[in-house]
Amino acid sequence: MSIAELLRSLLPPVAYDPHAPAIGAVLDAEAAALQASIDSADRVADAMDPGTAGDDIGEWERLLALPALPGAVHADRVAGVLAKLGELGGLSIPYFVRLAASAGYTVSITEPRAFRAGVGRCGDRLYPEDVIFVWLVRIEQRPAGATAAMDAALQQTFTDLKPAHTLCQFVEA
Repeated sequence: MSIAELLRSLLPPVAYDPHAPAIGAVLDAEAAALQASIDSADRVADAMDPGTAGDDIGEWERLLALPALPGAVHADRVAGVLAKLGELGGLSIPYFVRLAASAGYTVSITEPRAFRAGVGRCGDRLYPEDVIFVWLVRIEQRPAGATAAMDAALQQTFTDLKPAHTLCQFVEA
């Protein structure tokens, strides 16, 4: 039963003729307005979930301060939003390894140490003192079908969540 038919059935049968042209036009206009409201409510309900947001996924990205990823397909954009929503936070290297694993990546993170007399040996790299604030992130394995946009999203997630005093450098494995 359409909305217009439902509205016609609500009229008192003796007082109004539901098939009269004037009342029929009013009921059709009211039915169209109600249908537009229902459609709008359905769009809002769909936009509340990133998986069903459709074109509104851009609003999710804007609210979560996710970077625009040119060339990213809709599924990659939804995955980025879901990853951002699922993060609990943490400052440890194991947290970031788990975060990458949740996106399908296998990464290793090392913290280089400055050369120290008595500890360092011949052949060790000579890093400066402030290297203790650097993380070297190596992507060991990418998920099947990984794109450059997905790699960029992972790097941006790390950059957004890393401790403020830390510099994340992504290096080739």
